[in-house]
Amino acid sequence: MFLVLFICFSLESHVSFGADTISSNQSISGNLAVVSAGGVFQLGFFRPGKSSNYYIGIWYKRVSQLTTVWVANREKPIRDIYSSVLKISDGNLILFNESRVPIWSTNVRSTNSSSVVALLLDDGNLVLRDGPNSTKIFWQSFDHPTDTWLPGSKLRLDKRTNQSQSFTSWKSLDDPAPAMFPYFEHTNDEDGTFFPTCVARQVNEGADVLKLLDSRLNGNANLEELSRLCKVACWCIQDDEIQRPSMGQVVQILEGFLDVSLPPIPRFLQAFNNDQERIFFFIDSPLSVSAKAEAML
Repeated sequence: MFLVLFICFSLESHVSFGADTISSNQSISGNLAVVSAGGVFQLGFFRPGKSSNYYIGIWYKRVSQLTTVWVANREKPIRDIYSSVLKISDGNLILFNESRVPIWSTNVRSTNSSSVVALLLDDGNLVLRDGPNSTKIFWQSFDHPTDTWLPGSKLRLDKRTNQSQSFTSWKSLDDPAPAMFPYFEHTNDEDGTFFPTCVARQVNEGADVLKLLDSRLNGNANLEELSRLCKVACWCIQDDEIQRPSMGQVVQILEGFLDVSLPPIPRFLQAFNNDQERIFFFIDSPLSVSAKAEAML
């Protein structure tokens, strides 16, 4: 009997406490987890890849391989899930590490901290709201995406903080910390823009491509090289294969031996003007030009 129990607890399985809600008198630690009402998503501690670190995340419950869609403490992992706890405190959902130091929080001001609950919905959205039956939402994970877009979520500009939302990939399979480049970025409108579309627009409109850089680089990049890189990237994703450069041509362009013209925005990213003239791939090239140099949309 002891051996059976030992084996069961040695496996990193998660135990649901039979609810989709974390209230003021409940918390998550160890292998406890919250499961959405329809059993679609699960919230709890997980360990990515071969890492020894743990994170609070949301993943698909019915998928055998761990597939996370959201991570709370991306840059602040914990080591001991049994001494750490995720709970409602002072009207917020807060993650405390092994030393009982808060390392992640929803960080909002609620009107009635005693009634606040965190609810995991079947669309993968984790919401903090004023009571289990209330429609008033103080915070939701859909407004704080990590690396995955889920149906129903929408990128917005947080007018309170003037911060734009973006999807950012993990550094590696073992580290969910944000990598350098986002998948999506918010533009001046209320809709999110797929990052390749944003790049294509910037290049075609002659805008400042330095704005495409991750803010953590502080604009530290060669403008000419960046512009060349963006152009060739846009040519590489053209709808028609004949318009895409070969690997040899890509190398020549990136090294500055071959000039490249402004590419059109691919149709699968954004509808391009139907009355466009003939498009020339290479311009003013001192080298030979292949049959791909000239194509029609």
